[in-house]
Amino acid sequence: MRSSRYFPGSQKYRQPAAGGHWAWFAAVAVVFFLALSPAPRAQQDQAVNEAQETATEQPASRLYQSLTQSFGEAMVVEKQELNRVSTALESLQAEAEEMKERMSRIQLMESTYSNLLLLPSVDARKLEQAKSRQNVAVGYIQEQLKNIKDEIGKWEKALEETREQVASYTDQRTELKTRPPQVALSSELAERLDALIGLLETKQAKIEQILEIYKDQQQRLSRLVERIRPLGDKIDEQIEARKKSRILQHDPSPMLRLARGELRTNLGQSLETLRTLIFETAWTKTGIVTWEEYSLFLGVFLFLLAVLQAILYVCTRFCGSRMQKSLDDERFWHYVLLKLFQKSLPWAGAMAYLYFFPIRPIYQLTPVFSLLPLIIRLLALILVVRWGRIFLKALGGQTADPLFHRIYSPLRRLLAGFLLYGIGYLFFSRLICTNCMTLIAWRLIFEFLLLGWCIYFFHVFRRSTVGSEFSEHPWFPLLKPVLIAMGYGLVLPGLLAELMGFGGLAVYWYFGLAKTALLLFWVFILYRVLRESDVAAHIERSDDVDIDELSARPYPVRWLIVRLLRIGVLAAALFSFFVAWGAPRTFLVDILYAINYEVTVGDFRLSLMGFVYALIVLLFVHTFTVIFKEFLRGRVLKDADMEPGLKDSILRITGYVLWMVGILIALRTVGISATALTVVFGALGIGLGFGLQNIFNNFLSGIILLFERPIQVGDVIEMGTIWGTVREINVRSTQVRTFDNAELIIPNSDLISQVVTNWSFRDARVRRTVEVRVAYGSDVALVREVLMDVAYQHPRILRRPHPEVLFSDFGDSALVFKLRFWVHIDWFLTVETDVRSDIDKQFKEHGITIPFPQQDVYLKTGKLEPPEKAGAQEQNET
Repeated sequence: MRSSRYFPGSQKYRQPAAGGHWAWFAAVAVVFFLALSPAPRAQQDQAVNEAQETATEQPASRLYQSLTQSFGEAMVVEKQELNRVSTALESLQAEAEEMKERMSRIQLMESTYSNLLLLPSVDARKLEQAKSRQNVAVGYIQEQLKNIKDEIGKWEKALEETREQVASYTDQRTELKTRPPQVALSSELAERLDALIGLLETKQAKIEQILEIYKDQQQRLSRLVERIRPLGDKIDEQIEARKKSRILQHDPSPMLRLARGELRTNLGQSLETLRTLIFETAWTKTGIVTWEEYSLFLGVFLFLLAVLQAILYVCTRFCGSRMQKSLDDERFWHYVLLKLFQKSLPWAGAMAYLYFFPIRPIYQLTPVFSLLPLIIRLLALILVVRWGRIFLKALGGQTADPLFHRIYSPLRRLLAGFLLYGIGYLFFSRLICTNCMTLIAWRLIFEFLLLGWCIYFFHVFRRSTVGSEFSEHPWFPLLKPVLIAMGYGLVLPGLLAELMGFGGLAVYWYFGLAKTALLLFWVFILYRVLRESDVAAHIERSDDVDIDELSARPYPVRWLIVRLLRIGVLAAALFSFFVAWGAPRTFLVDILYAINYEVTVGDFRLSLMGFVYALIVLLFVHTFTVIFKEFLRGRVLKDADMEPGLKDSILRITGYVLWMVGILIALRTVGISATALTVVFGALGIGLGFGLQNIFNNFLSGIILLFERPIQVGDVIEMGTIWGTVREINVRSTQVRTFDNAELIIPNSDLISQVVTNWSFRDARVRRTVEVRVAYGSDVALVREVLMDVAYQHPRILRRPHPEVLFSDFGDSALVFKLRFWVHIDWFLTVETDVRSDIDKQFKEHGITIPFPQQDVYLKTGKLEPPEKAGAQEQNET
């Protein structure tokens, strides 16, 4: 709002030049009017600049013309805005009438479906259709509420701007009327201002009408959606109740119904329903949208689907290279998983796109989009059958077992039969009926064909077991009749239930079996993939791998990931198993509540989830311990000036400390407090004193071995008749590997209490002795010289201490010499062999003879008499 200090009579503007006060007033008025007008910003700036130039350069007569022109432009703009608002009001009033009509139809639908819930024998398919239409109605109302909210915000902003304009123009008009009467133009300007204010007030009134209509619609729609939303919950409850009651519902036997001719009558009704569906219902467009809007939306929908499929095709090419790498690495189950993933990408991507694509509620009952739930189920069925075919094909290329190749063809026929039956069942149950005779006849055909396939399959199975790899196992003859009995036990209950009139129970049985088979299929594949990813399995299936080298390189992160994934797969499999057999939606919540339920026993607060957390804590402790020990071994202790045994002791003790901390954390996670831990350790001490003396003895002996270090990792020890190298010193026992590559587990207490020879305790050098015998008459000096030459010529015999030759004895048939030499503990066996070979070679070259053992035998001649007579003769002589 402008102040009067810029006009004549104000204290700050005492002596203006002639005509100057009017020039400044005109310029300021033009600038103000143009600033408040809704004309574009560029036009306003241009008008303001022209007004300022006019105020400084032109006389008052020209200013009047410019001011008149600016008022005319403002009037034109406001008239255009008023026409736009009037058109919007008329359009909104027409839409409001249509909206009332739609709301009346929705209210009628709500009343119809409410009455439908009161009928005791209503078909479940009709309830599902009612639920679908209720969801569409709720979505449509919510979309309209959102649009109305946006429109209300926009028109409230326009109303506020209009009110500001009216207030500003009103102030200007009041101030203009206070000008001196000598200003001849004031009356004409006031008239123009009055006209402009009248336009703005008319615009303001129309905007208020628009807001009133929108707010009325908002209130009506809000009340309507509050009435309709509980209806959906009631329909869901009725659908679940009908499904549960359908499982144990007893109907007349289907054979009796077939004899009555119900199939012929129901086929006629089904054909009529199908004709209506194809030629009327399926292609009837809702009146809310036009064909142009529907065609455009459908075109965008299909175009985005095509783009997604193109992207997924590129991803499948990448999977091809990864599959080849899996085959090169001999990871068959990784190859199978990647193959399944590659072939599933287009189908799974299409299913996810159809399911998650944001379809506006007004399009959900139009052609194509109303069939999306059926299309998604058909794609899922096709995908599951493709999984089975891909698995059989991959397994057939991997195995050469004749049993599998003979049952391969029946299994493929079974998958084809499931596909055909599934398509027909989904089509009938989703579009025509849920418990009509046509659908029951379709189920009976499938069940009898499934029984016939089962008889044929087990006939082929019994004839094909001869020559199979499984027949070599002793348990296979016992397992074969069990498998046959299980096969018939899975097929016959559903058929018998169907024939007895429990069709819902038969459907529940077969669908539960199909979901369980799919669950076991994926659990088996994931378990095999995780087993291939484990290091232990890699060692087991590798023939040329260096076990010592591979086991010395820890894989803690992979080990942890594999174990956590196994736990996750097991938990998901258990939960999915119950869901497959009809567990309610709140089943997972109930499980979480059960495993989190705490049981207080004294100072203990135990729960199943606590044990799960404790297991996870121990897995992480194990991983962290391995990583930290590897860090110490490879970074901290690698270049340290320590003995290998001391380094190993540091690593062992570090691991024990970390494990002790981890166990304490795990116990706290389980729910055992510090006071309870004291009680536990006290009881553990009593147990150690009575029942666990041997284990406690070995534990203390292991601690002594780690700190005193009489035996270290890498030492060569001799204990009785056992020779070997110490591999590990654990808490309870020590692992020793003999020279025959046999692993011995020796209790630590035996190493402490018994005599143990440590050949490499402080010094890895050992003295070995080779005894040599030469014939009598040999040159003793030459023998000594030859033996010393042999010792000095061998590269692995140490020069210090010096080798020496001892003339040790005169034997029965030879002179005995001993060659003593020093050698490293790792080579003493091979060096002794080499030395003996060199001695034999050198003795032959120097003519030194190694004699055979000799013994003189004296033969006594004469008549041989019996022992009795010889004894009597000797007695007489005495």
